[in-house]
Parts: sequence; structure tokens; C-alpha cells
Amino acid sequence: MVQTHHFTASDSVSYIMTLSDVPSQPQLSGLYLYRNEDNDTLSLVHSLTLPAPSSLAPFTIGDSWYVAIVNVPSATSEGPNAHTTIYKWTGEQLILMQTIAAPGARSVHHLIVSEVYHFLIVLCGSDGEGLVHNSVVYVWFNGAFVFYQSLVSGGEGVSSLYIPHEQTLLAAVASQSKSTLYYWNGTYFAPRQELPSTNTVELFSVGSMTFLLTVGVEEENVLYHYRAGIFVPHAVAPPAHTAVHLHILSEHFIAFGRNATVDIQLLDGAGLSPFQTLSCHAPCHALSQVGGARLAVSVKSEYSQQNTVLYNWTHN
Repeated sequence: MVQTHHFTASDSVSYIMTLSDVPSQPQLSGLYLYRNEDNDTLSLVHSLTLPAPSSLAPFTIGDSWYVAIVNVPSATSEGPNAHTTIYKWTGEQLILMQTIAAPGARSVHHLIVSEVYHFLIVLCGSDGEGLVHNSVVYVWFNGAFVFYQSLVSGGEGVSSLYIPHEQTLLAAVASQSKSTLYYWNGTYFAPRQELPSTNTVELFSVGSMTFLLTVGVEEENVLYHYRAGIFVPHAVAPPAHTAVHLHILSEHFIAFGRNATVDIQLLDGAGLSPFQTLSCHAPCHALSQVGGARLAVSVKSEYSQQNTVLYNWTHN
């Protein structure tokens, strides 16, 4: 299990946070926080060993930076004793702030509405004992997250995007059974459209156009275009372990992680076209854009710990 997140903390320093297995202790995982130095190197500034984490979501509230982590202390991929923990970064270490019980939890995601409301969405599914749990939305109130609403579907991943000309916030929830597009109606998240099953989703804008990328290991990746309030297919690509939208200068790309390669496709009004292929020494598990013109590729072989490699954008 490998995850990588890039963020900028309140001190304007760029960080990369990774979550990966501890080779010597397979029942544990390590949370590693790296500072992105000016010389393009990563220096480890903090680490935390956790029992069975499955997902993390870094976010800021005011001048403070936090990370939410789903922990699943069981032998199955989900569990009745799963919970979400909230840590706060002090500038030197992560300290525990809150623990939320979340049976069947799989992943956690942070959303901001109207620059005021901070929501935490915990996506849930089967708890491994025959019960399927709805996903839960929490809102930040008086220094802690409290229950706000349930979502009728479970899920694997969430992406959100604000559409200015419609004054609408969209939230896409990926699920192995179906994927659901929700919109913020001013009071709660209401369903708008259902799409085929997928592992992860990403909403993003290219100028005035809005796109939804669905990523699946076994099914085709589909890029949808938002038209008249619904998403319609725009382009397709072969299955991938992971994918990410890249916005570099005036260009837009989709990077797909497949086995030991990263396939980068150019995105334009006509769809996707081949641009560049990167070779990796091990299977690619996570991709993220770092700063304005760098791509972080996280790989993990069967016998080694995760490695994260930074690729710089260069002009020919």
C-alpha cells in the first residue's frame, strides 16, 4: 500500500507526505514527511509508525495544517473496528487531535465549501462481517469534526471541483459498484449522476471546460466532459494503477501509471494523444504534481521499500 501527497504548509514550505509499508514489520505502515528543498532534493523531517493505515488526507484550516488517517486494525481490507484519526502538524511533529469511529472505512477526503465549511468525507463499505456501511460526511465545528450527513453509497475515492459560472460545487465518489456525482445544494450534498464503477476519480478544469477522469485497474479509463449539467465521455485510455492530471505552463496532460512505466498523454479539445513515456525500475503506485513543473512518481518493488522520484519539466 503506497500513497503520496504534495502540499504547501502555512510556513510556505513545500512538503511531500508518503504512506507505505514498513518492510521489517508487515503489520505496520510508516507515515513519512519530506521537505522539498530548493536543490530539488527531499529531506525527511518526521515519521510516524501506524497500525494498518489505509488512507490519508492532508489539509489546512486557517493557519494550521492537519492530516486525517483511516486506520483498519484487522486482517481484512475493511473492518468493524476501523477509525479515523486527526493529527495536527506543530512545525516539528504530528500530534493526535481527534479519533472518529468509522466501521467499514476505506478512505478519507477533505473538502472546502464556500471557503467557510471544512468537510471530512469518510468513504465506507463492508466491515468484513457482512454489514455494508454508508459513507459519512463530517463538518469542522469548534475545533473538531462532528457528524453532518450520510451518503447512501460506499466508495473508494473522492474528488471535488467548484464550477464558477454555475456557482456549483461537484463531488465525485468512486466505487466498485458504481460512481456517483454529488452537488452541493446549499444545505447538503445531493446526488446528480451515476457513472460506471471505478477505483479513483479526479475532477479538474481546463479553461472554461470541466473534466472528470475515472481510473480503474481492470476497466478502461474514461475522461468525461461536463456539458449541460452532466458528464459525457470525451476520451478513453487503457487500464492503469493510478493517474493524475498535470497542468504545466499552458499545457494539460494526463499521466497514467502502468506497471513499470508512466504514460503521459497530451490533453486538448480533440481528446488524448501520446506525449512521453517514463520508465520506472519498479511498478508505479502513486503520481502527484509537485509545485508548478515537477512530477512525483512513487514506486515499490516486491522486496524493497517505497521510493519517490521527482521528474522536472524541461524545455527542448
